[in-house]
Amino acid sequence: MAVYNNNVKNKLLVMFFINSMNTPLLGYQIEDYFVDNVLIETAELHTILAELAELDFIKTENVFSRTYYTITEKGKDALESLESGLTETSRALIQDYCKENKSKIKNINNVITTCKQTADGTFDLSLTLLNNAKPLMEIRMIIDDEDFAVQASKNWAECSNDIYAAIVNKLLEDKQ
Repeated sequence: MAVYNNNVKNKLLVMFFINSMNTPLLGYQIEDYFVDNVLIETAELHTILAELAELDFIKTENVFSRTYYTITEKGKDALESLESGLTETSRALIQDYCKENKSKIKNINNVITTCKQTADGTFDLSLTLLNNAKPLMEIRMIIDDEDFAVQASKNWAECSNDIYAAIVNKLLEDKQ
C-alpha cells in the first residue's frame, strides 16, 4: 500500500466520498461527514475542494444558488490508480455512511422550494424537482393565502416525486 502525506490522503478521501455517494453533493453535506468523522477543518476542506476542482478531479455546478460537487472522469481515473493508499477502514467507513445517507441526501438535494411575498401581498411559490442537480420540473403558483403557501411548501418535500409521476402519467395517457 502506498503511503501519502495527509494533504494527498485527504484529497483521496474526499474524492472517494464523492464517488461513493454517486450523486451531486452540496458543500455542507461533504462537510457533515469530514468535519465530524475525519476531523478535517472546514477551511481545509474547502481548500481541498477548490484544489480538486482546479485539477479537474471534481466539478462544481451552480443550480438555483446551490453549488453541487461531482467527481469527473479524470477524478475517477486518478482515484482508481491511487485509492490503494486509503486504508480498508477508511473506505469501509465512507461506504457505510454513503449506504445509510445516500437516499436522504438525494431527496434533500432534488427538492427546492422558494416562496416570496410580492408587493401586492400575494405569495410567489416556486416548487422545483431536480434530477442530478438539473431541473426536471418546476411549478410556479401565485397564492393569496400565506398558510396555504407554507403548507404547500412543506408538502412538496414529501410528495414531489408522486406529483411528478402523476403529471407524467397524465401527459402520456392515451385519450382515444
